[in-house]
Amino acid sequence: MKRLRAMKLPKQTNPPIFMRGQAQFQYLRDWVLPYLERTRPNELRIWCADGGAGADPYTLAMLIADYFAEDKPSWRIRITATESSGLALGEAERGVYANENLVLLPPQWIGRYFRPVSAFESAVTDPVKADVRFAACPLHMEAVPGSLPFDIVLCRNMLSECMDRERLVRLLHAATAEGGYLVIGPTETLSPRSSGSFHCEMPSIYRKRGAERSAVPSRPLSIF
Repeated sequence: MKRLRAMKLPKQTNPPIFMRGQAQFQYLRDWVLPYLERTRPNELRIWCADGGAGADPYTLAMLIADYFAEDKPSWRIRITATESSGLALGEAERGVYANENLVLLPPQWIGRYFRPVSAFESAVTDPVKADVRFAACPLHMEAVPGSLPFDIVLCRNMLSECMDRERLVRLLHAATAEGGYLVIGPTETLSPRSSGSFHCEMPSIYRKRGAERSAVPSRPLSIF
């Protein structure tokens, strides 16, 4: 794992709400995954650069499982989630969450991808957990997992915490495959200087330049 220093502000820990920022996940489902399905050789590599307590990487794993459905066994899905907080990392690996944190998920996903462990908590199922690997990342460093480059890089809300934004964007750019996607926080934007190496497809979702824009999705649009 390659590491580069990047000064950060103290991290703000958010509760692990699944499907937070639904519009972003909707776009990934309806535009990005169809594009990657056509252009990738039955393998997807994804990096959640701020995996938190696991909500984002597990949401992505469920999204991919739902999209590919019966075709998923023919795909190799590798989601790497890095996190600086040991407490959050332990919670993510455990994969047990309060039911109130699942309210934004489609009801059928809760029945398919979770199992109840009590009247108030549910656990992520083993098939979903199998697609996600968690790794520790020191707070004062940005860690680039070794399996570069990535088809999707999810880095939501880290730009607002980083004191050296341009350096972080360069790191994310290097980690993103040609034609791959960078997803930042819903309220974040790339500066004109940073965005020159990316094409903005919708607010907070950027495609690395060097490939055609996503074409019309090959599957019907979904509604969460």
